[in-house]
Amino acid sequence: MWTVVAGTATLLSYAVLKPKVLIEPYASQDSREPFAEQFYLQNDSIYDIHAVTPKCGIAYVRNEFYRIGDSVIQNLADTVDTLTPGDKTTFTCDLTYAFGPRRKAEKYMSLEITILIAYKIPLGITKCQASNFSGKRVSDGSYIWTYHGSASCQDPATMFPPPW
Repeated sequence: MWTVVAGTATLLSYAVLKPKVLIEPYASQDSREPFAEQFYLQNDSIYDIHAVTPKCGIAYVRNEFYRIGDSVIQNLADTVDTLTPGDKTTFTCDLTYAFGPRRKAEKYMSLEITILIAYKIPLGITKCQASNFSGKRVSDGSYIWTYHGSASCQDPATMFPPPW
């Protein structure tokens, strides 16, 4: 009987104390530029998370002239010291430095990225969460981002299988 009670209590405490971080597309600063999309990160845990560091994993991005894959970029300005329970922050995956300024007629054929969030929970334990997103150009020329499942934080090359 005590084993069942202890096991149930352990599972329940894990469910309550497990870190919960939401990653979602939020709003675009320019709907015709795919990397002007802001993503938001929300702490849905019951405790503060610290040293919150969002990174952009580039699984496969291709336009008419270039392609990039299997790399991770980070904007240090997006780092947040502390997110209290329920707090949100926004960040972008700005690849304009990698591709240079986009020409008006230029189109992206493939947009596959992974958002990685590294953070520390109480007792200084480091955690990571990753989510895959695909960008798609729609008929009016704007881009939308859709969620494509969770990913591993360990190896950028396996975050999102490239199409080649």
